[in-house]
Amino acid sequence: DWENLDDFDKISGIPNFKSVIAVPMLKNGEVKGITYLSTSLGHKEFDFNALNLTKNYAGIFTSLL
Repeated sequence: DWENLDDFDKISGIPNFKSVIAVPMLKNGEVKGITYLSTSLGHKEFDFNALNLTKNYAGIFTSLL
């Protein structure tokens, strides 16, 4: 999230960047919602495995709509 530079680390002065995943929830070719995950890069950086897991969860939750 390079657009939001409002939050800075008080000690180092470096911006607290966010790691973000956004996955559309599609049903019959129509977007029903968005699965959005966000965390501080200092805590976790999302990788390909997290993206795949999020896509699977989005598919499961979409089927419940």
